[in-house]
Amino acid sequence: MVRLALLVGSDYTSGLPGVGPVTAMEVLASFPSPKNPTSAEQLLIGLRRFQEWVRSGFLVGPTKATLKNKLKNVTIIPGK
Repeated sequence: MVRLALLVGSDYTSGLPGVGPVTAMEVLASFPSPKNPTSAEQLLIGLRRFQEWVRSGFLVGPTKATLKNKLKNVTIIPGK
């Protein structure tokens, strides 16, 4: 739930513009974190890999082509 809130926004974060709950769930499925994270850093592993993927220019993997099309206008702003 925390990772979902980070993507779509909540009272504590603005989220990513243009990313709604359905797309956020696709991101989380494509970039999973460990099932039972023991630290905040482990909780964010999948989101960090997603961030690297966006910054790399959406290098497409076999399961990420649809996600690339949905996110073509997304920009990740550090610190937001």
